[in-house]
Amino acid sequence: DEGILVIPTVADPPPKLGGKEILSQDYQSRALSLLSIASISGCCQVTVPLGFYDKYPVSVSLIARHGGDRFLLDTLKAMYAILQEQADIAATSKSSKNVVSKEQSAEIAKEKSMNFSA
Repeated sequence: DEGILVIPTVADPPPKLGGKEILSQDYQSRALSLLSIASISGCCQVTVPLGFYDKYPVSVSLIARHGGDRFLLDTLKAMYAILQEQADIAATSKSSKNVVSKEQSAEIAKEKSMNFSA
């Protein structure tokens, strides 16, 4: 009841706009294996954008039990600063030029949590 599953939001880097790989059964199967967990199980899920790695967006999804929306959002709020700090460490070690600033990440997370609770 008090656990949270933390997983990558997507299995692969995003396909190129108009790319044919998005039509492949393998790509769709891999994408849906992570994207549909919460909707199929009735659990609640929130995605946290962490920035970019090798010019690809990086995010994690947190999933909690059905009805655990408030628990999930409270936990996310408590651990967001730690997540952002770790993302910043990873980004600076890679020297990525496309890192989302803390302010931008906070705004994205706030917007996503507002959309989630609506």
